Amino acid sequence: MNQKDEMHIFRELQEEVLDNLGALRVSLEQCKDYGMDDTDDELYNEILSLEEDTKSSESKLEISAVIQNAKSLEKKIEYYFETQGISSIGIEWPDIE
Repeated sequence: MNQKDEMHIFRELQEEVLDNLGALRVSLEQCKDYGMDDTDDELYNEILSLEEDTKSSESKLEISAVIQNAKSLEKKIEYYFETQGISSIGIEWPDIE
């Protein structure tokens, strides 16, 4: 695979992660609508920070770190939904080779 193809695949990976982070942000906003307390917008700001980290990433290793942090946030959001008796759809995160 040439460098141009690798760069294209990497950019697609970044876009997928950004799309997932956007979905995570929407889920958080729904939680807040149901009364979840996001003190000082801590979780929201963390998602924004992960989006910036994704945009500025230059390697799959950096993207992988973003995904791990995002999965942790996703679990917090899913837990809140569960405590409210609301089912949620999990986000499918890309596998980094």
